[in-house]
Amino acid sequence: MRVLLTNMPYAQSATPIGYRNTPRGDGFTVVWGPSPHLGLLYCAAVLREAGHELHYRDGAFTSMAELIQAISSLQIEVLGVSVVAPMVAKNQRQCARLKRIFPSLIILGGGPHPSLVPAQAAREMPAMDALCTGDGEILFPRMLQALAEGRPFAGMPGVVTLVDGEPVVGPPAPQVHDLDSLPLPARDLVDLHRFRPSIGHFKQLPNTTMVGSRGCPHRCTFCVAANDFRQRSPESVLAEIDHLVLDCGIRDILFYDEDLPRNREWMVRVCEGLIERDYDLVWSGNARVDRVDPELLRLMRKAGCWKLLMGLETGSPGTLRRMAKDFTLEQARASVEAATDAGIAVFGTFIFGAPGETYEEALVTIDYAISLRHVEFAKFLNFTPFPGTPFWDRLEKHGRLVDASLMQMNHISFVPHSMTLEQLQDLHRRATRAFYRRPSYVARRLSRIRSLEDIKYNLAGFRSFAMY
Repeated sequence: MRVLLTNMPYAQSATPIGYRNTPRGDGFTVVWGPSPHLGLLYCAAVLREAGHELHYRDGAFTSMAELIQAISSLQIEVLGVSVVAPMVAKNQRQCARLKRIFPSLIILGGGPHPSLVPAQAAREMPAMDALCTGDGEILFPRMLQALAEGRPFAGMPGVVTLVDGEPVVGPPAPQVHDLDSLPLPARDLVDLHRFRPSIGHFKQLPNTTMVGSRGCPHRCTFCVAANDFRQRSPESVLAEIDHLVLDCGIRDILFYDEDLPRNREWMVRVCEGLIERDYDLVWSGNARVDRVDPELLRLMRKAGCWKLLMGLETGSPGTLRRMAKDFTLEQARASVEAATDAGIAVFGTFIFGAPGETYEEALVTIDYAISLRHVEFAKFLNFTPFPGTPFWDRLEKHGRLVDASLMQMNHISFVPHSMTLEQLQDLHRRATRAFYRRPSYVARRLSRIRSLEDIKYNLAGFRSFAMY
């Protein structure tokens, strides 16, 4: 079959240096930087191996007019769409438009949102013929096979569809237990040099992303990560790195794993493999503060790790407990200092507006963020009760949704009963000014400029925060 995979158009174009200041209705801004969609590219590789004709369009660089033209000129039979909660309403409008233009086009969706709340997702997006609720590498080929054989989607394992307006959710989806069995993402379908993450997430170019594991064993109350941790072998990860460096010219890798060093032995073996290869390569990823230690951090630095994103979240022990983070403020501070001592930069995230958090507790978080003087970048986010998370089914007990269409942590979409919307808006202004306008911070950033690219992304960052 002729298949086109996409994350649907969400931006008109990228600026020459890959950044765009995106104004938000609540006075909040982010610096935008697109990365390849690994989920879709994994599916593309599997479908191509199964004999399908594969095409790909990334929503970061594709307009609706261009997508429509591609579907027409390539005579696409099946459109595969990645769906995340913030894009649900927009994706429904886009797919409904495509159905009007191409009545025979089959539209299949997948991704985190339908996997977490399948029945709800089916009702929200009736323009899609069916939705996958698990690993697309298994489900998508089976759905195309059913389509080719004229079999209905309804009742298939891992598939949800509407029948007479009501969602029919199939039995639990099968999983890819052996991640090593998957082919590498079909990166040949994209121009890797066109992508780059946002400020603070890369050190040198070309950069790309990859994963060594899926899922997460923890259950933080705001997170949508699947609670089913699976990990590739160190040999498989190193083989992909070999391909990226030797065949694609990549010099910087951002790991999207929820907790890269969760398995210490695994991390050690990957690091030892990288040290042995001695590539001109740096890399970064996410790490829980209770999964690292000074010895491991020194080894990671020797292997090329230059930055770790740590979910520091709050300076309030009470809020930390309510988020179910399962670590202490002392552990967080010690891990930031250990990473800095090892030569690894720390990117910290902090969250305002968790259920039960007061304005005064949130002010403590601002002071806490500033006290962690080694944190290189701080991102101040909003507690967002995504569908499928522990708070979603009891929202009214803890607060109210301001606007469900703004369901992402860069927006204020949820206000706890313990705060007001105005207080949340004030917290973001206070936090950003207090952290980034410190003379000592500005001086430190300027002292670390080493290249034209450093100048570009520092200027982009300063412009983004100028409104505060």
